[in-house]
Amino acid sequence: MKKALVTLDLRKDSEKLVQTAIDWAKAFDAQIILLHVELLDSDNKSLDTYSQEDKEKIMMRDENMNKILELEQRLTENGIGFARVIRFGNPQDVILDVAKSENVDLIFMGLNKHSAAYKFLIGSVADLVVKKTDVLVLLIPND
Repeated sequence: MKKALVTLDLRKDSEKLVQTAIDWAKAFDAQIILLHVELLDSDNKSLDTYSQEDKEKIMMRDENMNKILELEQRLTENGIGFARVIRFGNPQDVILDVAKSENVDLIFMGLNKHSAAYKFLIGSVADLVVKKTDVLVLLIPND
């Protein structure tokens, strides 16, 4: 194994996920692909044309980018090669697409706790990715 995809959910505490990926990359002298999926498409609209909810999402991008840069600094300090991928779209589709295009050996994903009713009605990104990929997936519970 030489390359892993680390899916970032920057709304959650993903310390365990990141540390597990770092430990794995060091053990196998591997590269990490950091993936963050934005749900709001970027375009040339003025901020005045967005709803309040969309404005909040846009403002979160700066905060998210700072978190990503901090993670990249950590990888650099640990001597781990990495690449950053930021995409817009449906998370499970983007994860599957990037895993395939980057030819990764392993996908690291945080696992969010949901009620049984939520899982039954909606499912989770992790469930969908596990079902649709041939790549090994390591699910790490988010704190």
